[in-house]
Amino acid sequence: MDVRKRILTEATNLFFQYGIRNITMDDIAEKLGISKRTIYETFKDKNELLINCFEEYSKERYKVNEEIIKNSQNVLAAICSFIQSGAVAINLLNPAFFSDLKKYHNEIWVMASKQQNEKNYNLAYRLLRKGINEGIFRKDINLDIVVKIILEQMKLLVDNEVFSTDKYSRSEVFKNMVINFIRGIATNKGIELIDSFES
Repeated sequence: MDVRKRILTEATNLFFQYGIRNITMDDIAEKLGISKRTIYETFKDKNELLINCFEEYSKERYKVNEEIIKNSQNVLAAICSFIQSGAVAINLLNPAFFSDLKKYHNEIWVMASKQQNEKNYNLAYRLLRKGINEGIFRKDINLDIVVKIILEQMKLLVDNEVFSTDKYSRSEVFKNMVINFIRGIATNKGIELIDSFES
């Protein structure tokens, strides 16, 4: 792994684990066993590092998602895999990450949110269309409306005022949101498949 990739991987892990504000370039350098100068020769500042962390993480998630879809027996199996991996990722993510991003790096937050929303919209639309073709989801649903509802629900996951991490497990909220919603748009065949995955 080259130096740039190592910096991005470690910085992303540290930002996710401790929040952005709590992690300095010194922390990243120390964790990697390299000089801070090496980081600044690769990224001019923390902002540029953060932007590149998002881009790299997004590329990696895309590869993982495509692999899940390719290797899943049907769209519900793919969604269940997304739920499992999503629940694990959410539990490892420090709520401070999002609050730091909004408060101290708002331009990046706006840019990353817009890009991620577009990618999530396309992925959800594609999965629902595939599910309709497989007879798992009802044909009468309005795909645009349903996808937008799903994406709005996902925003609630990082809203600590609605689901405080002191009271709710993010993975439990995530599972309840997705499973119940999916059941609502599923055909009888889809519901049987959901029940078989849950049993």
